[in-house]
Amino acid sequence: MATLAPDRAIIIDTNLNDYNDGADTDNMSLEIAKSVYDNLGVNGSDYVKFNIGKYVSAGDPHGAAPAAPEGRYLSDFLYGTSTVTAADATQLNTDPYALKVSNGQTESPYDYYWGGYNGITGGTDGIAGASGWYFAGFDSELAGLKSAVAGAHLNGGLTNALTVKLDHAAKQLDKGKKAQAVDQLEAFVSQVRDLAAAGKLGAAPSRALVAAAEQLVLNINAGS
Repeated sequence: MATLAPDRAIIIDTNLNDYNDGADTDNMSLEIAKSVYDNLGVNGSDYVKFNIGKYVSAGDPHGAAPAAPEGRYLSDFLYGTSTVTAADATQLNTDPYALKVSNGQTESPYDYYWGGYNGITGGTDGIAGASGWYFAGFDSELAGLKSAVAGAHLNGGLTNALTVKLDHAAKQLDKGKKAQAVDQLEAFVSQVRDLAAAGKLGAAPSRALVAAAEQLVLNINAGS
C-alpha cells in the first residue's frame, strides 16, 4: 500500500509486441492500481501512467518506450513544472489493452480475453458485473449491489427494505450529506447480518453484500 500513497506516481514502460512476455498483465496491474486509488477517493488517472513503445504491424515491431514524455511528466509531478504536451498526455493516459481492438473492435483485450476488470478481480457475473473487488466507481458499485440484493432470493418485503436503504444512501450522498449516506449503508450491513443470523440469507451472499457495502463506505469516507 505504500506504493499507492497519494504522493507517489506509478509509470510503466513496455511494448505492445511483448504480449507473450506479460505486457498485458503489467498494464492490467496498473489498471487495478487505478481502481485502488479511486476507491480511496483519489483520481487514479493522475498517478498511474502508461508509456508504451512505438510499434509497427509488420517486421520487427520492437520499439523502446520514449523517455521524453515520461521525463516531462515526472518533472511536472515532482517539481511542479508545466512541460507535458497534449500529445504526451494522450500517450501517457492511454492503455492500449483497454482500447476496443478485439472481437471486431467491439471489446478491449481485457474484456475479450480476461472477462473485464470484474472478471480479472474474481467477479463471476460478467464484464458489466460488480462481484469482483475491482472498484468501478460509486454509482456502478451501488448498481451492482442493488442487483445482488435482487438476486439474493429474499422475499419481496426484505428485498425492498434493503434496496430502500441503498437508494436513501445515494440520495443523501447526492445532497452532500456523507455521514447520513454512511448511516444508511451501515443500516444495510446490519440488516444483512441479521438476516444471515436468522438463516434467511446464506453465509456466502451475506458476506458478499456486506463487503460491497463496506467498500462504498470506504469510498465515501476516503473522499471526505
